[in-house]
Amino acid sequence: MLEVTNRAWKDTDLDELATLTFNALQDSPFSRAERTIDDVMRWLNWSHERFTADSVFLAHLKGALVGWLAVTLDVKPGISETWRWVPYISPEAREQEAGIAKGLIRSCIVYIKERGQTRLEACFDRISEATMPHYERYRAWFEAEGLRKVDDTAYMRKSLDPGEFTEDDTALPPGYDLLPLVDADGAELYECYSRAFLESGVRSYHDMTEEERRSDFQHYFGGSNRNEEASLVAIWDGEIVGFSLVHSRPEEAHLADIGIVPAHRGKGLGRRMVKNVLMKAARDHGTVTLAVDVDNTSAYDLYRDMGFEVEYRIINHAWTHRAQSA
Repeated sequence: MLEVTNRAWKDTDLDELATLTFNALQDSPFSRAERTIDDVMRWLNWSHERFTADSVFLAHLKGALVGWLAVTLDVKPGISETWRWVPYISPEAREQEAGIAKGLIRSCIVYIKERGQTRLEACFDRISEATMPHYERYRAWFEAEGLRKVDDTAYMRKSLDPGEFTEDDTALPPGYDLLPLVDADGAELYECYSRAFLESGVRSYHDMTEEERRSDFQHYFGGSNRNEEASLVAIWDGEIVGFSLVHSRPEEAHLADIGIVPAHRGKGLGRRMVKNVLMKAARDHGTVTLAVDVDNTSAYDLYRDMGFEVEYRIINHAWTHRAQSA
């Protein structure tokens, strides 16, 4: 009989966890001949430093560890997130993997509900043609436990050249001005953010409650890694009608968010704002990345037209308390 328990990270046998994870990875499309168990151990410790596992769920059959899953609470207030591409299931338990995976996911949902969390998210990144069948297995497990697919994004990259754009390229349409985002009023900025995404193809935004949207906004716009020069707002008649948010990373700039309110679309404002972002980001970075929902066709087509190339896909699933209560 399957037994699922949970424990704190410090009480988890990491050697046992690393061995199972190594075997699972080497039996997957993510296999690498040069990978070692020491590599996996370093990844586990790095992941905990970055995501801080609040609990590790362990599945045992006849006393043997056959699967595990880690979860982080309050990634944003009230929102928890599983580590990426968990649960890991032992190849030796392949015939029973669906039951093991669902048992781990189910236990995780009970755990986060008991702690007042209203949303559980699961992210699957670096999806390619080769890894899509692997994702479909995970999709079946998570959807069976109520985690619906909420978006499908393309992760894109572009090389930056400080001399790519001229002043004419970046000049806004008549009547618009650009100001630093840091100088914008927070309430006005959120109003623009909300209006821009309510009428968009960004599926994950439509899946959130108003409280979750505000939490998401604070998480991204309040971060300490904001690139002040490339994060901008567009002003029309004293009103914020567009914005860009850029995060600086050690190896690149990341365009975390950009939006234009519906009444000001179709005038070339979005394209000119992106050009301003790229020109300013190029002063400190050699590349820029972004993630865009493939359903947001106008934005996706714009980025392709401006030279961004798709590296891989990212698909997110989410369980929400309100969905279970409906």
